[in-house]
Amino acid sequence: MSAGHAFRQRVEIVGFTQSVVFDHASKGRNQHDMYLEIALALLTSLLMTISCSSDEITIEKESTSAAGSYTATFYVISGGGAAGWVVMRVNLRSKGETFRPNKGDIFEMRHAYELDLKWQDDRHLTVEYPNVAQIYRQNHEVGPISISYIARPTVDHYYLRKQPDKS
Repeated sequence: MSAGHAFRQRVEIVGFTQSVVFDHASKGRNQHDMYLEIALALLTSLLMTISCSSDEITIEKESTSAAGSYTATFYVISGGGAAGWVVMRVNLRSKGETFRPNKGDIFEMRHAYELDLKWQDDRHLTVEYPNVAQIYRQNHEVGPISISYIARPTVDHYYLRKQPDKS
């Protein structure tokens, strides 16, 4: 690089872009310093990306089938920092399987925070959710399990906000 020239380094890591301008000629820096600055810019970008993209998972309720063969879990996954996002999901798994977010999901909604999980017997699950919710996924059959869905009318926006635990 000749004296008196600056260059712009564009760093892009998983959807996060940061432009960094290096002006080595005016500061009299050598090539080693230039590489050190690039490495620090990359590390800063990576740390900012990691801190802004970690998801938070909260299990709201679980319901086990009559014979205990299956478990349905209602959970909330959120992330994105200040301009974040929130998604409510129901996960269905067999006895002995460990809960793993994003695996085994049968239902997904947004813009409502409550639902009920009711087992009629070991092979029939009913998911009741607020009718104001936006639905993104509804599986009606998973293996031997049939799943029905009931959109309940909301009264006084009960399902639009989390209710305090009264226990």
